[in-house]
Amino acid sequence: MNGFLPILSAWKAALQIAATDKNARFGRDAAEGMKLLTGPYNWLYDNLGVNDPHFAFHGKNSVIPVGPKAPTFRMQVNKTSEFRDLFGPALYHKNPQRQVTPRKPFTIPEESLQVIGQTDPAMAMGLAQFLYQGVQATAMDRINSSLMSSYLNATPNPLNLKDECRRAIDEALIKGASLLWTESYVPAGSDARVVGSFHVSIDDLLLDTGSPTFDQCKWIARRRMMPLMECAKKFGIAPERLKPGLESRASAAVMNAEGQEGFDKRRRNASYDVVVFWEIYSKCGLGGQMKDTLRQQAQTISDEIAPEFAYIAICPGLDFPLNCPLELLEQPATPEVLEDIKRRFSWEIPFWADGSWPCTMVHFHEIPNDPWPLSHLAPAMGELKFLNWFYSFIAGKILITSRDIIAVAKAAAGVLRQAIEEGADLTIVELEHANGNVENLIKFINHPTINGDVFKIAEIIEAQFEKRTGMTELIYGLSGRQLRSATEAEIKNDATNVRPDDMANKVEDAMSQIARLEAIAARFTLKGSDLAFMCGPVAGALWDQFVVPSDYRKALYETDYRIEAGSIRKPNRSRDAENMTAFIQQFGAFTMGIAQSTGNVQPYNAMLRRWCEVRDLDPTDFLLTPEMMMPPLPPAPPAGQGALAA
Repeated sequence: MNGFLPILSAWKAALQIAATDKNARFGRDAAEGMKLLTGPYNWLYDNLGVNDPHFAFHGKNSVIPVGPKAPTFRMQVNKTSEFRDLFGPALYHKNPQRQVTPRKPFTIPEESLQVIGQTDPAMAMGLAQFLYQGVQATAMDRINSSLMSSYLNATPNPLNLKDECRRAIDEALIKGASLLWTESYVPAGSDARVVGSFHVSIDDLLLDTGSPTFDQCKWIARRRMMPLMECAKKFGIAPERLKPGLESRASAAVMNAEGQEGFDKRRRNASYDVVVFWEIYSKCGLGGQMKDTLRQQAQTISDEIAPEFAYIAICPGLDFPLNCPLELLEQPATPEVLEDIKRRFSWEIPFWADGSWPCTMVHFHEIPNDPWPLSHLAPAMGELKFLNWFYSFIAGKILITSRDIIAVAKAAAGVLRQAIEEGADLTIVELEHANGNVENLIKFINHPTINGDVFKIAEIIEAQFEKRTGMTELIYGLSGRQLRSATEAEIKNDATNVRPDDMANKVEDAMSQIARLEAIAARFTLKGSDLAFMCGPVAGALWDQFVVPSDYRKALYETDYRIEAGSIRKPNRSRDAENMTAFIQQFGAFTMGIAQSTGNVQPYNAMLRRWCEVRDLDPTDFLLTPEMMMPPLPPAPPAGQGALAA
């Protein structure tokens, strides 16, 4: 296995190229978005306009030199915080209700089957048998889907999916994208394995540089920081073997603060307690995308161990992969050793079977032919930087012009100066040598006033920023003028909600994808005892009997995973509630009459379920039963009463 080192070197070079590519396409805007939210803000004014793609001074022959001096008074117009606080509540969601539904198989209508039976009885018999088998398979699929739905709806609360999603949405709003990583693990203090999704910063992701979309990437890499003993336990490596890849927590904190640049600059020659490494998930083998740079021996090893789907953990300070100890690579290549190595270099959960990655990217704006999305603030970054620059110079101007400059004649300087500096509210000054008017002895020198046109320019720039970001006055609940009618108000409200609604739909799509990934992870990693831990012993027994032995392709391709309506902000939700209320006013008495006269409560219950759905209520406690609506039977007549009547 001595040919493995070129594979490591090739991956390390690929990671470096991917980091440079990410910074050019996405990283700079993401870093600026975060600094605009939390600071420090000096970067806005130091070297203002130098190598800035959004806001720069240019022109050798211009009156204003390139790169003016920074303003004396530096202020921050934190529109980033406003944007997050306005759009975030429209996108945050409570733990959603996950619906798992088996896809309906193709069926032949009964009348069509009768026609076929008249012309070809043998074919009709065969089709009837297939349909019967399909009915049985559908029943089994419903059991599996019910079990999966039960588990997917049991985990969000204990695993705190709500807060994890909120962190991801906040980062996606500020930087442009974020991650929710789906994994299977055993919680501390428990023997049961669980599946959950957890927020991972977009700063910790690198992508294949040659792919047009995230889904089409050939590999992705996640940066991880892990305490020494935890890393040694995870990969089964002696702690002393990890020393070349360690760094201090202080160094790691600096790396986090500086982002990708800090990660590239940090030093690894100290032995401390934090291991920083990369986990690479590849759909092109262990080195297939780099075969042109690998020697023949390394290519052979790559194709033999993982020709298509591979997992490798690389620590830049080590000369062996973390997921495969060096001593194992140095052993003779027996079939048993090769099998063990292949297992170590395979994905823990085969998300590749669904064409997915172990993570879900939360983002709002795609760029054609680019795997990295566009930050929401990037198109308006020029206006935002201008507003910071403008208000800082205006504040500096106010600071200067707020001073009082007084000119006093020399003959009266002493007594007037003392009165100005030390005098009370009412001070009388006697001037012995005043020749002419007092105005000739003292004069206030005023600075030129600020031209009011500059504020009109600021209003124009701010209006452009609001249009680019959607932070209009209606989002704040304000209106510059009185709306003339309810129709006008509804039109403006609908137009204002177009952008938040689209962003909410993107979040809902991401939540559906997370549910799908968690279902795949549960299907491949959980046993009945694990399911019993979350859903009870009955679900655990049925899981082992129906789900575990089932074909995994059914869970991947023949089942839909979606989020129930109402879990995230939906368009026209108020209108749906109003329409349902109006429907009940018109037809509520009619459906109640049917229930009272016939005992058929289905129309009434269907109406009630729909009303509860748009109001986010549980209809269970409100539904009727036929026994509740049937009138009681009259009491039986006394014995012999019928004969006397005759």
